[in-house]
Amino acid sequence: MPAVMLVLLVFAGVYFFVWLREMEDLNSVLSVYHSLSKAVSSWYSYIPVAILLE
Repeated sequence: MPAVMLVLLVFAGVYFFVWLREMEDLNSVLSVYHSLSKAVSSWYSYIPVAILLE
């Protein structure tokens, strides 16, 4: 199960970087980066729990 989540996270990262190249407003890029870092930290806190439940 964590492998599937890792693949989804990779796809989300690729989509984010493709979308980021089309952005021009630095403030929106920084706010998106801040929300992405919060999401990644929540992912990293969730993955060990999923591995322990396996």
